[in-house]
Order: sequence, then structure tokens, then C-alpha cells
Amino acid sequence: MLPWQQLDLAAYGLTVERCTEEVQFVTADGAVLGGHEAIAGALRHAAPAWRPLGWVVTAPGTGRLSATVYAWVAAHRYALPGGTAACAAPPQASS
Repeated sequence: MLPWQQLDLAAYGLTVERCTEEVQFVTADGAVLGGHEAIAGALRHAAPAWRPLGWVVTAPGTGRLSATVYAWVAAHRYALPGGTAACAAPPQASS
């Protein structure tokens, strides 16, 4: 796993906008997952003890809850333990 700021985003089919909107996970076959599905994908490719949790995150009946929890964590990531100002989403341009 690498921060998107260190990647050639175009090589992975990603954009700065997409990466600042939500976490991205690119599988070995090039599929791109975003948000709670990206977290699930990362967990499924993590150490064996974490893999079942990756399947639970997207199991039937848990997707909506997982998406809601992901959205809350993403919106508050700068205030969570270990969070820094660098974790905050960039300010939205006003129109």
C-alpha cells in the first residue's frame, strides 16, 4: 500500500479527484475499488487474520452499514487517533 501522492495515478487508471474523494484499492488484475469496497479489498489481501473481515465488510446485508461507517470515518479522519492535518480532505472550491 502506498499513498496516492507517490504514485503515477494514470498508470493505475486513477485521478487526483477520485483519490481525494475516497480511498482506492487496485487489484492485481487492475480492477479499481473505492470507499468501503477498497477497505474490504485491502483486508482480503492483508494478513490471513484480517481476510475474513474483508468479506464481512461487503457481505449481503452489511454493505450499506459499511458504506455509512466508511463515510463517517473518512469525514472525521483528521480528528481520529493518529490523524493529522495531512489527513484532512482538501477544501472544496466554492462556486
